[in-house]
Amino acid sequence: MDALNWKYYIVYCVWLAFEFGYLYFTVIETLGKNGPLPLEEIAALFDGEEGSNKIARSGAGGAQAVDEERTDDDKKYEEAREEKISV
Repeated sequence: MDALNWKYYIVYCVWLAFEFGYLYFTVIETLGKNGPLPLEEIAALFDGEEGSNKIARSGAGGAQAVDEERTDDDKKYEEAREEKISV
């Protein structure tokens, strides 16, 4: 360890680069094209539709309001995202 001295910074930088790469490719993105995703959609990403339905049942019909506000572009974006996740 004494032989490393200042070179330990290089080891640390390599470790940080590895961590960054690992997180970049494994953590699910929760930011949609119009900003942060609603709670129901984040639950659907992590728990599937069951999680989304559970949150909708516990709330005051929030999922229905979100569905009614969606445009055709939002629905196409959601379908494309689901295809990317399932691959």
